[in-house]
Amino acid sequence: MGCARVYMCMYMDVAFILCMSLVELRGLEIPRRNLKWDSPSGKAGVGNNRQFSAPRRDHHFNSPASSTRSMYAFSDAPVTRSAKPTMPPQSPNGTYALSVRQFGAKGDAKADDTEAFQKTLDEAYRLGSLVVIVPPGQYILRGNLTVPTGCTLQGTYSYVPSHIMRTDLPTENRPTDGSVLLAYGGRHVDNGCLVTLNELATIRGFTIYYPEQVADKTPVPYPWSVCLTGINTAVTDLECLNCWNAIKAIKAHRHYIARVQGQPINTGVFVDEIHDIGRIEDVHFNPWFSDNRNFTNWQMVHGQAFVFGCTDWQYVFNTFAFAYAVGYRFVETEAGACNGNFLGIGADQTANASIMVDNVKRHGLRITNGEFTAFRKSLFGKEIANPTQVWIKASNTGDVRISNSAFWGPSNQIAMIGGNGTIGFTGCTFVEWDADTMDNAAIYVIGAAGNLIVEGCDFAKTKTPVSHFTLDDTLARAIIIGNTFATPLRIFGHAHNTQVGLNADNSSHSTTDNNDNTVYL
Repeated sequence: MGCARVYMCMYMDVAFILCMSLVELRGLEIPRRNLKWDSPSGKAGVGNNRQFSAPRRDHHFNSPASSTRSMYAFSDAPVTRSAKPTMPPQSPNGTYALSVRQFGAKGDAKADDTEAFQKTLDEAYRLGSLVVIVPPGQYILRGNLTVPTGCTLQGTYSYVPSHIMRTDLPTENRPTDGSVLLAYGGRHVDNGCLVTLNELATIRGFTIYYPEQVADKTPVPYPWSVCLTGINTAVTDLECLNCWNAIKAIKAHRHYIARVQGQPINTGVFVDEIHDIGRIEDVHFNPWFSDNRNFTNWQMVHGQAFVFGCTDWQYVFNTFAFAYAVGYRFVETEAGACNGNFLGIGADQTANASIMVDNVKRHGLRITNGEFTAFRKSLFGKEIANPTQVWIKASNTGDVRISNSAFWGPSNQIAMIGGNGTIGFTGCTFVEWDADTMDNAAIYVIGAAGNLIVEGCDFAKTKTPVSHFTLDDTLARAIIIGNTFATPLRIFGHAHNTQVGLNADNSSHSTTDNNDNTVYL
């Protein structure tokens, strides 16, 4: 009986679909009831048997063949107001769009376009969360913008732009092509936001440039370039050329940050209070605006490319940072700490640490296929006392696992480990350490009460003297197994329970601490 009911329902569904197909073929219309739409007052209303036809596509867009930069072409005619909302033309992907030029934006690098931008965004929201198009131009923003719920602020770039303005190049290389936001507001103020994204909002296709930031002097603070404040917000195809702080995501659950480049000076990306999976991919920070030491000294002493606070299940893929004090930092905020998956990440010329962990959640971090260099003597900034590839602080209580990653550059240590979490290296390559020739060990454990696991790694340094491990008797357990060494294995100190075995070096006379707690396999 139950099967008969199922089949009967299926037949009824098929019959309904066939009827609807016949209706469409004969051009008939079926009244649709209770459609939600904007009332003339601008508030959401409920229609009564109202019918709406799709707007005519009488607004023309540039084809890819006619323009390599601008995605859309718009009339500069002002918008006319009417009692009922008039829907704008459709873009090629079926979404509706307004142009900031229709609301008075000039894009001439002279007039302040802040008000025109916000008017366009507000009207886009009133009409039903539309796309706001910004044609090619240099748009001055002396105030700040809010992208309303569901709206998109769209520049001309369909891929992340890049402008190289190093001090050895002519000033004509400043960004003048495509959609450029010239940020003047908030100089000397390091809080607030230039562009704030409400939930479901997106910004994409721009260069953000700070004309008053001087390339050969100490950089000046400005507000964050973009702040993500709601669920499912997105930043794509964006160049933060010389911003103080680039992107901040707070309570932006399921955020998406992709294809971002530039030279953030103080902080590149900061994520906190995220309780559903956020994604960051294809982000590249490099000193394209300035490589002058008067400017980059700040980055090398204070700059942090990626900072993660409380974020649950963070996914990070194909990211890179060059010439910062810290490449990737994991901190504990009032909301908590981080756990996540980090694949294909890299940091070059870091003066303090490629990876710095203040604290992570107990289930912690998974870092795979990374490439890291920390430099004792950098061309880009002041000397830092103790450059280290991986610095696990005494405050850490979580798990940090690093696999199939490479570490090189003249650092003092590969890893300096504290805290009571479990720290593991698997299948990694360690090329250089002990830049100060003080016989520093590659992996140095101090005051740690957790576990250390090093397996299947290649210690490639050949210049003697070479020390590989310095352990602390506060360490609960240490496993050093299946590694290769270009010089005789040297281990100093021991954990409460240390197991060493199946390692291969170039000598049968390894140096280890002789104690009853070490087991050799």
